[in-house]
Amino acid sequence: MTCIVGVIEGEDVYLGGDSALSTGNEVIAQKQPKVFLNGEFLIGCAGSARIHQLLCYAFVPPERPIAKDLQSYMATDFLDALRKCFKDGGLAHKEAEVESYYGSILIAHRGRLFHLGSNYSLFEADCGYDAVGTGAEVAKGALYATRSLPPEKRVLLALESAAEHVEGVRPPFTIEILHGSAVPGPEEPTEPELAEALSEPVAEPVETLVELRDVPTTPSGEDHRS
Repeated sequence: MTCIVGVIEGEDVYLGGDSALSTGNEVIAQKQPKVFLNGEFLIGCAGSARIHQLLCYAFVPPERPIAKDLQSYMATDFLDALRKCFKDGGLAHKEAEVESYYGSILIAHRGRLFHLGSNYSLFEADCGYDAVGTGAEVAKGALYATRSLPPEKRVLLALESAAEHVEGVRPPFTIEILHGSAVPGPEEPTEPELAEALSEPVAEPVETLVELRDVPTTPSGEDHRS
């Protein structure tokens, strides 16, 4: 139970989440926000509360090699480190030789929004917005219908819509904004860049700013879940 919503606006990414947490037959509003910053990454997670704990306190995103484009880095270095973190933390499990975890994650980085499924499949929605959790379908409908509105308002309306119509989505809501430029230049490194990277790796400077917003919410349906 959860609803995590993301919207891309130019080079900024708006990410919002609800507060529902299920504990057996009980649904409560958890204190820890489901949307949080880890280094240069803004992350929102749905599923087990353990996902949030590991991503927030244990996971260290690896440095991106200058010779790798962002998509390649996310699908290899980043995911390899995340899978190891989940394994070490007892979150990942195997069934019929397929490794997975219970949940789904939205990851904002450098003006892009990545969707990580429970089987570690990684993709980006072409429409410029996405949502995960039990309220995702309702939230996506709201995001489609509000394309003319400001991004923060769209995220809030999507969360309110999910809380109104889906059991297990509940305010208060958290909305954060990741300000940062998208990856410049071509996707693939040029030959001079590759040669330089192989001879002397250099950390790529990044300017990233996260803006926290206090979002007033109106209580809707009474139910919670993470």
